[in-house]
Amino acid sequence: MKTSSWLPSLEQGVWYVFLGLCTWQTRWIFWTHDLQFSEWNSMALYVSDVLLLALFTIACIRLRAWFVGRLDAWDWSLGVVLAMSLGSLIYAQELPIALYSIARLIEGVLLYLYLRHYAWYVFRADASALAFVVGALVQASLGIAQFVLQHDVGLRWLGETLLNPDMRGVAVFYDLSKVKVLRAYGTLPHPNILAAVLMVALWVWSWFWMRHDDESPLTMGIYSATMGIITLGLVVTFSRTIIAMHVTALMVTLGYVAYQAYRGASWWRTIRARFLRLFAALTISSAIICLALSSLIVARISISSSDEAVRYRVQYNIDALASGSRALLNINWFGVGIGNFPMWLFHYNPGLPRYMYQPAHNVYLLMYSEIGIIGVVAFIAWMAYCIRERMRKRGEPLVRFALIMLALSMSAIVLFDHFTWTLQQGRLLWWGVWALIAGIAGRASVPYNKRHANISHH
Repeated sequence: MKTSSWLPSLEQGVWYVFLGLCTWQTRWIFWTHDLQFSEWNSMALYVSDVLLLALFTIACIRLRAWFVGRLDAWDWSLGVVLAMSLGSLIYAQELPIALYSIARLIEGVLLYLYLRHYAWYVFRADASALAFVVGALVQASLGIAQFVLQHDVGLRWLGETLLNPDMRGVAVFYDLSKVKVLRAYGTLPHPNILAAVLMVALWVWSWFWMRHDDESPLTMGIYSATMGIITLGLVVTFSRTIIAMHVTALMVTLGYVAYQAYRGASWWRTIRARFLRLFAALTISSAIICLALSSLIVARISISSSDEAVRYRVQYNIDALASGSRALLNINWFGVGIGNFPMWLFHYNPGLPRYMYQPAHNVYLLMYSEIGIIGVVAFIAWMAYCIRERMRKRGEPLVRFALIMLALSMSAIVLFDHFTWTLQQGRLLWWGVWALIAGIAGRASVPYNKRHANISHH
């Protein structure tokens, strides 16, 4: 049956809207475990879910079974992760949460496959990058407004939560005068997730800048202002780990560029003027922001073993490792049930305050606890294969190196947080980044053959 002429246009529109709204929290919460709401013990339908379902449906109509026969070896590692997650249902103490978590994992894997084996060939890369950055720019602007006002802006219909420095559970820190300072949230569940979104947006925007810089004053002004707003939004999240990873990856990338420039690489001569303009804008905006917020940065940057955040992370990780204490060789082979770590912790250590029953703040240990050692090993193997193939694949040297640094940054960030496994925006960001890294790494980089000529390629 011939594809309707309006379907490709509809698909394009839904795709760019999805990219712009994928980090927003507009949702319908239809189930909670108890009266005390928590993100990981509830179920919700997000606008991003509806848009994803529409994209999947259109893809199947335009190209039936678009992923069949196109899976590379490392893709099958995700099948092991899914199988172990399904097996963990046997041990789940809260089956509805486990089933919901399985559905979310399947959605994430399907998104990865959709992006890697379909979307990268159907939609324009530069327009896609711009749509995502525009959404991140709005999030950064909202986060800046929250930081300046020190309370929420009131955009409940977009998913913004009630924020006040004196509310329990709201992310704050003390400045040098011992006054509470509210960290920027945007419409996301936590400042760390906003920081991750803005970090990725900065890398995407840098690529867009290098691709479209035309030296005109207007273009330079727009590009620099966008860079400055997103950078300021990232800083006012005061997310120490993510900012540190971002800066480290950026410094290593700059070192790589400097080394290649010293060697006289041919590609450096081609991009030199654009790169120097990008570097100047990034340096100037970062210097101004750091100078203006220097006292708050100094107050936030200090880390002590007595800090509540540090102590909680250590304790959660110890508890996750203890989840295998009654199993063969003290190894957790099959997990306590996907999405069920907080429930397991409640029974394992029932004397904690209610708010402390949270997922382990390390994705690898959290997966080990919930789906067992086989599942997490398969997951890590999949990540390693993606990075390896990205390193082996030919292409623009700077883009290839930057993607590897982005992958390593994401891999390190999840050592200290759980949002890529437990929260909607974190999951979408995680699978999207890895699809970007792997999307042009293997057989999937070969264009579709003439059977699929009805789909436009960019």
